[in-house]
Amino acid sequence: MVETALIYAHRRAGEAVFGRSLLERNLRLCARAGIRRFFIACNGSAPEEVRAALGSFGDRDAVALLDSSDSGCRSRHGLVDSAPCVALDGNLIFTADQLSRVIAQYEGGAARVVRLASTGGDFDAGLAVGTVADLLNPPPIQGAAPSLAGLLPFALDGRADDPLEAERRIGVTLRHETAWKDGFLARHIDRRISWRFALALARTGVTANQVTLAKTALGLIAAAMIALGGYWPPLLGTIMLLLAITIDGVDGELARMKLSQSDFGASLDAVTDTIVNFAMFAGIASAAYRVGGSLYLKLFGFFLIGCALSAAASYWVYRKDSAESRSLLEKLTSRDFVYALIPFALIGRMDLMMWVATIGSFVFPIFLWAITRRRPLAS
Repeated sequence: MVETALIYAHRRAGEAVFGRSLLERNLRLCARAGIRRFFIACNGSAPEEVRAALGSFGDRDAVALLDSSDSGCRSRHGLVDSAPCVALDGNLIFTADQLSRVIAQYEGGAARVVRLASTGGDFDAGLAVGTVADLLNPPPIQGAAPSLAGLLPFALDGRADDPLEAERRIGVTLRHETAWKDGFLARHIDRRISWRFALALARTGVTANQVTLAKTALGLIAAAMIALGGYWPPLLGTIMLLLAITIDGVDGELARMKLSQSDFGASLDAVTDTIVNFAMFAGIASAAYRVGGSLYLKLFGFFLIGCALSAAASYWVYRKDSAESRSLLEKLTSRDFVYALIPFALIGRMDLMMWVATIGSFVFPIFLWAITRRRPLAS
């Protein structure tokens, strides 16, 4: 297992990217990839400047500053030549997903050293995984890891606009990292807008959880507008919902940009999404009731039964040890369904939308069962 990182300090290591020094950002990404020990080679940089760039890692025992990367200095600090290690330049921008993939490629035994080279800025910079001995004396043949959309890694090389360019590249590439779970419309419409909002907010003090709460408030107001019935309130409510689902992607992207992801934030997002979805369908049922009377209250009851069956079917799919099944489920349960409201809102027939939603809630679990029944369940 790769649990060690050797980071070569750089005069750009203290440069702020989304409010954190570049060195602290890289340490956080390494820690999330399972790295437990960090060796920082000062590389001629002043130790006090390197310590200042460590940020929240400055008082951790797992972090050691090396005056040089020679064998004597390494040995004194417990960095042995046979240790599997991540080595990277201190001016490099990359993502957690990229680092995990490079480590997995190395642990898969593809090559003694796997290297991920910079796609911009300082082209000599890069990230590599191997034993310490192989990293310091690279073998003639090395494995090459693919870049992320040709944009990352990116190495700051001294230009005044480097930090802004690095932040832009991070924002763009986040769309590609989550594309596997986005529906068609979310990927081609929502994400093209949401990452730009997230990029602007990441340069402010706004937090991801604040965005989640704002999105929830907007979604509940939209549901209340739909519940009023008539023509214009549901139409305006639908437009507000479309804005809310676009913002729904902002909180996650903002958290990943700022490296502020948390279990609480993920739970808050999931719970508030459920609340808004329920409020939306309750609003549709209320609008339908205003048109067709008590029949739609009974229909809403059947819809809730269908939702329970759909939830059970989704849990069944998640029990399967199949990334393909989970990816399909993510796409099927994406926020694309909100776009289905548009034609019904335009013709002023939310009662028809209630029928579609109810029928769909029963068709969905049957469809899930049909496409996965031939695949064995995970143990």
